[in-house]
Amino acid sequence: MVQRETDPAEPEEYVIWPDNARALDLFLRLRTQWRVLVGFGGIQFQGIDLIAIQALFQLLHIPRHQHRQLTQDLQLMEAVALPLLNHSD
Repeated sequence: MVQRETDPAEPEEYVIWPDNARALDLFLRLRTQWRVLVGFGGIQFQGIDLIAIQALFQLLHIPRHQHRQLTQDLQLMEAVALPLLNHSD
């Protein structure tokens, strides 16, 4: 289970399906690998660096036949995360 702390008194719990566990682990490991534009208008997240994804696959010795599906899974999570990261208050 993964917990997201919104209020330390009441953490929310999420169930991660086994089929999604690997992709989620990779997504979390890539949290420092976002391409970001910084300017007078603020910060804009562009997406996860694809070179970093490939490097992580190599570092973790992930079999080549799994790369395509894992990349698609990561891009799906990235697509959901981008509007949340780029929200304007």
